[in-house]
Amino acid sequence: MLKDIKLLVVGSQKMSCGGCEKTVEFALSQKAIVTSVAANHKTQVISLSLADTSNIQKLQEELKWIGYETEIIS
Repeated sequence: MLKDIKLLVVGSQKMSCGGCEKTVEFALSQKAIVTSVAANHKTQVISLSLADTSNIQKLQEELKWIGYETEIIS
């Protein structure tokens, strides 16, 4: 069963352009549990559909590694 999750970029580094969105989308789309991902630099929201939510922290760690600190908002 797929689970939809939204993350908000909250750190000092924000997504500022379409290139930032593509970087986030590419990094997360490589993970087996991610079935879809869409990043929006205007709202700072990353929308995900996940096959398994038990490793959401690992996805957040991946985002932090590329410079984006996040919080789960839904």
